[in-house]
Amino acid sequence: MKRLIKAQVYQMCRKKSTAGVYLGILGMLLFELISEMRIFGGKLTADDFFLSFQSVIMSFSFIVAFWYAAEICVGDFSDRTVNYEVMGGYTRKKVYFSRVLLGLASGTLTVVSMWCILVGVAVAYGGWGNQVGLSQMVARWLLMLFPFWRILCEFIFFSFLVKNVYVVMAVGTVIALMSDGLSSMHCFSYALGFTNLYRLSHMLYFGVYTMSDNRSYYLYDATLTTGEVFGTIGASVGFGLLFLLLGYVYFHKDDLR
Repeated sequence: MKRLIKAQVYQMCRKKSTAGVYLGILGMLLFELISEMRIFGGKLTADDFFLSFQSVIMSFSFIVAFWYAAEICVGDFSDRTVNYEVMGGYTRKKVYFSRVLLGLASGTLTVVSMWCILVGVAVAYGGWGNQVGLSQMVARWLLMLFPFWRILCEFIFFSFLVKNVYVVMAVGTVIALMSDGLSSMHCFSYALGFTNLYRLSHMLYFGVYTMSDNRSYYLYDATLTTGEVFGTIGASVGFGLLFLLLGYVYFHKDDLR
């Protein structure tokens, strides 16, 4: 399996689009961040920015993760590379899970690195602020990785069903851009995990305290409850593994045409 993963990594590194997509999305988000900071004359703090734009950042980071997962999982189906791997003696289990593991790893690295860069720039530019505790937000961001993995597992399953990288990328982009809207479609959103992600990231679900000192301003309590933590982890791991298992069953029986 190590050789298969190394081959996929080498293939991804050779493609200019790999760095182009990441740098393009990151550059756009940095431009938005710096523009907002300048508009407010340096008075916009990092916590204020993330409370307001967190869903936008999440949507665009999803695009990169989806594109990478699609390219890794089914990008070489068109040139029959996956068939050659199976005929070369690799089991379908190794072929499938080498792609899945690298797809999950690349998506995680993409999202975590983007958020770290954005948080670092925002704090350096305007400080963190005092509307919500940094430790509380970091805890929420770490917990958000679990529903993110769940959604990415579902997307990987869809990728192996469709087997067309461009269709998968297009659908992934639409889903990422509509992620906020999907959270209001309760049956669909609960099934896919977007509601969980939305509740963790949106300030509507934080505790709010109104302070008055010549002007009114808000303080947010983003402390997580035990139920939120274990409920999120349990549902995300359970559904994520289910979709990966379904994907493996389908891939194992597929004729790979």
